Amino acid sequence: MMIDRIRQAVRNEPFRPFNVRLADGSVHTVTHREFIAIPPGRRPRDLVFFVERQGGEYETHWINAMLVLDVSVPGEMDVAVPVAEEEQE
Repeated sequence: MMIDRIRQAVRNEPFRPFNVRLADGSVHTVTHREFIAIPPGRRPRDLVFFVERQGGEYETHWINAMLVLDVSVPGEMDVAVPVAEEEQE
């Protein structure tokens, strides 16, 4: 599940910005772990992230979690994130 991959990217030490690719082809970069919010639970429906703009402004993006196709850290090779046994069935 992509939410698990996002949670792993947020927890990485040291934190590295990561990209979230959506079904419409758009790619959004999360530049800081405090700029994304994922509701608790195994299968949240939405996530929220913030993008800094010039002058201290920011944009808020609400994303349907089912539209997330990929999570990647630029400059890293894709590494498989372990999938819980319940999700494999």
